[in-house]
Amino acid sequence: MAFLCSLIAGATAFPGSAQEAPSPTPRPLDNGLPPASPIVDQLLQRLSLEAKVGQIMVVAFSGDTPTSDVLGLIDSQRVGGVILFQDNVGRGSPERVRSMTDSLQSRACAPQGGQGSDPGVPLLIAVDQEGGPVVRVGEAATLFPGAMALGASGSESLVMRSASAVARELRSLGINVNLGPVVDVNSNPQNPVIGTRSFGADPAMVGRLATAAIRGQQRAGVLAIAKHWPGHGDADVDSHLALPLLAHSRSRLDMVESPPFRAAVEAGVAGIMTAHLDVPVLTTGESANMPVSLSPKALAELRTLVGEDRLIVSDDLEMGAIVQRFGTAGSALRAFSGGSDLLLFRRDAVQARRAHSEIVAAVRKGSVPMARLDASVRRVLRAKDAVGLLSDVPADMDVPESPEIVASDVAQQAITLIQDGQMLPLRSADHPRICVVQPRLREIAGQEIVVPVTGPATLADAVRALHPAIQVVEVGLDPPRPERLAASECARSAGLVIVGTYNTGMFASQPILLDALRLADVPIIVVALRLPYDFSVVGEIDAFVTGYSMRPASLQAVARTIFGVSGAAPTGSLPVPLGKSYPVGYQYPTPDAWLFPQP
Repeated sequence: MAFLCSLIAGATAFPGSAQEAPSPTPRPLDNGLPPASPIVDQLLQRLSLEAKVGQIMVVAFSGDTPTSDVLGLIDSQRVGGVILFQDNVGRGSPERVRSMTDSLQSRACAPQGGQGSDPGVPLLIAVDQEGGPVVRVGEAATLFPGAMALGASGSESLVMRSASAVARELRSLGINVNLGPVVDVNSNPQNPVIGTRSFGADPAMVGRLATAAIRGQQRAGVLAIAKHWPGHGDADVDSHLALPLLAHSRSRLDMVESPPFRAAVEAGVAGIMTAHLDVPVLTTGESANMPVSLSPKALAELRTLVGEDRLIVSDDLEMGAIVQRFGTAGSALRAFSGGSDLLLFRRDAVQARRAHSEIVAAVRKGSVPMARLDASVRRVLRAKDAVGLLSDVPADMDVPESPEIVASDVAQQAITLIQDGQMLPLRSADHPRICVVQPRLREIAGQEIVVPVTGPATLADAVRALHPAIQVVEVGLDPPRPERLAASECARSAGLVIVGTYNTGMFASQPILLDALRLADVPIIVVALRLPYDFSVVGEIDAFVTGYSMRPASLQAVARTIFGVSGAAPTGSLPVPLGKSYPVGYQYPTPDAWLFPQP
């Protein structure tokens, strides 16, 4: 019987309860996956063909309670993992989330059938807790800024602290895989899906910080999966919707996209996630427009990079980039037969069961060798063993930091001042009233994952904490003329305006809003709430500052910097270029006003 299964044997208790189940003890993973214990091969030999195929599948469900569909996939298909999304764990206490993950593990640990049945095998439980715009766990964990904020800090030690803090919180919730870090190089300012999820535009810097993130996360006992190979940073199409084309040469890939993935492997990453991209140089000789995620040739190249013991993980197999041509079940069979070890499904249980049946049939017919399946299942079981799901192993003994303190440090060290016409920091006494113009939160929810927060949810909330006399005008991301006029009147009435922009280059009316504010003839301070590229389109203003994130810690850090609170100097540097005058690494000279802040 698996180690975790023998511990929880039907328990569904959560931490702090009288019947709390012992937590699995992770191995120290900061130097990569350790050698597998004998239980890996012992367990592999006991699994039926159907259970082996189940082990390479990771499935999902809707709502805050496991559905009959997902429980059926655990019971009947013996799936190897569950991936959680914001509707599962965005709300609720740590106790509730841990109760859910314990109940899922208990279900997976129940053997099926009678004598000689498949043994219970504990689950990989995964999330995308990247920070910034992509988070799944809300109220039960600390919300961190994203990778680009860390890139602006340039600090490997801060990245390692952040990754460790996030991982420890996840591990306490029963989550043992965080699908990150994102190691894509964001070389395209118009990229619709990566942006601030990336550390930045410099391959060496991305690789250096990815190394720190992987080591910090895995040292804390949570598997890291670097993504999205071979690199999604120059895409101009969202692969959730359609298949992006990257018509790069081999030399370009070697110079820009590939270095961070090589660094991830050298750092001991547990696995690499593929992207649904058309990269012809990697699929030469195969059918046209073949996604690398389904390409035997491309996946063989990735296997050479990662070696025999690490996981190759598919991206979501229900994404538009592949399902329109191959379907979910067909994509799953292609991804697996091509070389992937773990197949991610979203919420379509019918397609997940169909994929399971098709892979079982392919192995039975011999079109996919049993040895190929065994190799993937062995990697999956080895990953489970590494996080203490199969055998008792020594734990990392580092003393954990307060995650709230770490998140605050990340947010503050990220703050980047790009322009200042001697406006900042503000002295409250000089500005008795301030107008704050900001996008509506419900419209932000269509652009990034919004979960319940502790602390300020908006820019105005953060400003009000330091300067109560504010007027607030909320506008759409593409504000119509009446909203622009209301914002201009607010600015004129107050005498100074702080305006929050959000991905301005994607919304034609945001620059027009700034034109309307300039007509008010008052000082304008722009805060880019996500992408720093907003600077390129805002026009003439008095100051521009960004924290690369709308998470509470970032909003607080922006407000502290604007008002010159002690310790809040804008020390971040640009992780992406904003034209020739503002290259990667640009840092505004810190004015003396921040060195000698007002009380």
